[in-house]
Amino acid sequence: MRTWVEEVRVWFAEAERIRQWIEIRIEQLNSTTLPDPLATVELPASKEQVELLNASHSVLEKEIEAFDNEDMARLRSHVKTLTGSGRADKDLSPADTTTIEITLTTLMTLDKLIHSLRKKSYDLQVLTERVLWEEEYVKAMAWLKETDSETDAFLNSSARWRAVEEHDDMDDQEAQAVPSLKRERLMAKEKQKEVIVQQLLTLERKMAEFDQGQFTKTVDSFQDLDNTSSVELPSHLESRQDACEQFFEDLMKRMAFARNVVEQRLNVMDFLYQTDMVMEDALALQLDLSDAGLKARPGDNDREMTARVQSMHERIVQLVTATAGRIPYPVPGLEMDKGPNAAANEEISLVITRKRNDLISTS
Repeated sequence: MRTWVEEVRVWFAEAERIRQWIEIRIEQLNSTTLPDPLATVELPASKEQVELLNASHSVLEKEIEAFDNEDMARLRSHVKTLTGSGRADKDLSPADTTTIEITLTTLMTLDKLIHSLRKKSYDLQVLTERVLWEEEYVKAMAWLKETDSETDAFLNSSARWRAVEEHDDMDDQEAQAVPSLKRERLMAKEKQKEVIVQQLLTLERKMAEFDQGQFTKTVDSFQDLDNTSSVELPSHLESRQDACEQFFEDLMKRMAFARNVVEQRLNVMDFLYQTDMVMEDALALQLDLSDAGLKARPGDNDREMTARVQSMHERIVQLVTATAGRIPYPVPGLEMDKGPNAAANEEISLVITRKRNDLISTS
């Protein structure tokens, strides 16, 4: 009698020790209050706070895992031995029965601890994913705002050709009599083209890197948050991510539009340069024709002069039709660019029309 009572007393003491250990951990879990990771627009916790919570929780997880693998494993093993194959209920002693009851009660308490641990792990994981997404989102939005400003400045400065530049072309005409100065002006214009194209390519490369880098990180981070949460994400989070993606889509439209504007500028510059060259050559031809007229005798047939006149006509026709026709008049994808673009297109159209009329008159 004293033997099985002693056995029960030993198991009861062991179960009590385990129960106290479990209850301390349950209290430890309950004392750590986590903010709702999804309820507020503002970030519910800082990255540093979440890192501390994760570190503390990780220590607790390892303690419980070790406890489950050691202390609880002994209880389970003993119960398994008592209730294993070949044992019938009638073979169980009062000590065995009491031990099984104590162990089952202890296991139920452990289940309560494991449930609390899993709930806390889930809440902490969602909070962690929210903080990670917020960090990527802030970086993405800062980049988008900065690059949108750069694109806006590029569109409204060097990317678009403006009529005021025509005065520079007029100054070029004054330099036609000085070959060295003429070459310098031509080199300066070519350099200007290179700089503008390089600015465009730099912005486009920047966009591509963002698309494959920070933007992808932000989208993936939001998807991780959505996948981790067992409930549908609130609209105040969905709307922010949607706005970020729409911002990037709009910026890509502006970049495509900027490329079209640069293409317009290059074609306008090419047309105006060729027009200046034709007008210069036409003036020289007129002088040569006048001089030839003074020296002509009855019956002269100057085939070279006739060929030059024919060539000049062909050059003018090429400029008025093909070269001028290649100048695009881009249409923006965003409402914000429509007003300035319409005014710029009209300004360019007026200059091109006037130049074409000058060429036709010269012809």
